[in-house]
Amino acid sequence: MASVKSNLIIEQGATFIEIINLNDANGNPLPVAGLAANGSMRQYYSSSNATTFACSLANGSLTISLTANQTAIVNSGRYVYDVYMSDTSNNWNRIVEGLVTVTPSVTH
Repeated sequence: MASVKSNLIIEQGATFIEIINLNDANGNPLPVAGLAANGSMRQYYSSSNATTFACSLANGSLTISLTANQTAIVNSGRYVYDVYMSDTSNNWNRIVEGLVTVTPSVTH
């Protein structure tokens, strides 16, 4: 499966949840029951520090999220991210990738 390009906006200090529909070449929802996903964002592709998303798969969609505490400690700016999903043979494939813009918070 080719990866989907999807850019994200995360508000610093707020809970972040994004639902991404996963469809096959014919537009049908991908069967994701029993599969796993993991993903993270980094300031640069080569950065050693990463923020890890909570990932869940259900009903042909991927949900990625961060708690308000997680987003509060991320500096505002631009990041890169991707998410990988296992298949039934436990092979891992990148399913979504893009840029993340973290907007600064005024209220602390």
